Amino acid sequence: LAFNAAQETWKEFVKEIWKTVEPYVDADRWKRQTAGPLEFFAAWTPLRPDYKAARREVMRLLAGSKACRNFDTWQGEAGVPKSSLDGARESVWKKDFLTRDETGTEKLNRSLDRKLRLAPREQLDLIGVVKRLGGGSKPYPSVSRLAADPWLRGLPPLLPGQRAFVHCEAVTYWGRVTVNSQVLGSTLPYVPFEFEFTNVAREGENTVQVEIADLVSFPDGSGRTEIAH
Repeated sequence: LAFNAAQETWKEFVKEIWKTVEPYVDADRWKRQTAGPLEFFAAWTPLRPDYKAARREVMRLLAGSKACRNFDTWQGEAGVPKSSLDGARESVWKKDFLTRDETGTEKLNRSLDRKLRLAPREQLDLIGVVKRLGGGSKPYPSVSRLAADPWLRGLPPLLPGQRAFVHCEAVTYWGRVTVNSQVLGSTLPYVPFEFEFTNVAREGENTVQVEIADLVSFPDGSGRTEIAH
């Protein structure tokens, strides 16, 4: 039931933006990528005092569950540029916009009022387009918000001798981490980072912010820094 509900919601997002992008995308490729983009994996292990060991165990179990996927692998389309965000799927743009220089993406940015925030020569598959245009002005909640927020809110207070850290596997593109209005540091793209905030932690609710700067920012403000809580 949950999977079917997710599929129906996905189709609603796709239908919502179709009229906006119809003149610019390959209809057959769009339709093909509409089916079957969702996959879900989950793994867990008891949280032991050695967090890093517990995390390694979760990653091992997750890798095993991925190996047991029960759906067909994506069949590529020869001669079509791959998406800049997913190297397994093709760009959905029509041939006129699949240029090797910057003219194709610049045409798309102008035509769609720069809502796509395309970097020079950037290609997008269907999922990438939906992420940038679907949902109207309401942003998509982050995976961390859905998966980690309820657990974080239920954490007990720190005991004497315990320490608190913010850890993330990677950020796209540049990031700055703040806890309770105290800047902890900046991050590099696509690499893990970790900051300790034991000294600024407080009883009750703590506010963690990661300011994420996009790779490209346009004069009209699109691609500007986003705030992830």
